[in-house]
Amino acid sequence: MIKRILCNRGNIKLSLSILALFCLTFLGGNVNAQTTCLPLVEPAAPYDAGSLSASNWLSFMFVFDSATSADCGGAGSECFNVLGWGLDDLVITYDGTSEEYCFSPTPIDTDDGFWYQNPGGPDRVGNKDMVAIFYQEQTGIPVGENLVFSVEVTSENLSPDHETCMFIQDFAPGFASAGRSEVCFNGPGIYTVSLTVASGMPLQHGFVTRGPNVWPDDAANFGSAKFRVPQLSLANTSPACPGDDVTFTASPMTEVATEPAGGATIYTFFVDTDGSGALDNGEVALQSGSANTYTINASTLTDGDVISVAIANAGGCEEVVTSAYAEALNCSACDANNGVLIGNN
Repeated sequence: MIKRILCNRGNIKLSLSILALFCLTFLGGNVNAQTTCLPLVEPAAPYDAGSLSASNWLSFMFVFDSATSADCGGAGSECFNVLGWGLDDLVITYDGTSEEYCFSPTPIDTDDGFWYQNPGGPDRVGNKDMVAIFYQEQTGIPVGENLVFSVEVTSENLSPDHETCMFIQDFAPGFASAGRSEVCFNGPGIYTVSLTVASGMPLQHGFVTRGPNVWPDDAANFGSAKFRVPQLSLANTSPACPGDDVTFTASPMTEVATEPAGGATIYTFFVDTDGSGALDNGEVALQSGSANTYTINASTLTDGDVISVAIANAGGCEEVVTSAYAEALNCSACDANNGVLIGNN
């Protein structure tokens, strides 16, 4: 059996920088519709179940009969559901060093025939299908508004019987579904879901892990899914002398999956003359499109220029802005007074 990564369930001490998501306007479609970019909220210390709850994360667990169980009416029949089942039980943890959430299949340490097909035996096989939901609620979002939610999956090695997915759920009165957008993780990369609000009821966005319960001692064999706020970095060729070309390269933010399908990741390079970290106040884009590289002649740069890149995901949300600087350099291969070195901020 393949040995898989298990979420660390202990507390981790760390310092945390919170990244915000900013919105861009959709091009085309309903030009009057507003876009709301839903955040992946990061908790404060001590990064345990209590701090997750304090960050307005909610939890819900559904338990169903598996294909081999008839305790609750047969395969697919709901046995019970619990609002607020402990986040440690779901299992959901947060590591502030890597700023990652980690989801693992649900362990059950009650060794009986309700939970296991072979209680007491080695390699116990779960007898219930678990649906662990980790979510936040939004209220007051008007009908017709576009909601967008993106995360970066850093690793995913769940067993074939388990899956972790991200979703946006719109409810009608009585909590009937008024619309749902969901995409499941299948390896590292950027995942985006978007949904147009059709109801005035509360909306939920978050994650769901599905699959059979597992024996705690065997939990590592069933893997985990780790994800975070999408990250972006900017690097460049250096050193450079006047007359040489300098290429700036943003880390590729490949959209592995989007729901609904469509859209593309857009990279916008510009000189951030006012240091605001945004393309504003008359600044002009040097290049905007799907290419994550931009080449400029070093002779056009002035010492102290800030080259920035803004990245917008498939849903239209600007995720991160980073900068690189041009700095003076005395280089034997260049004019000592005009040499230019391009370096990262």
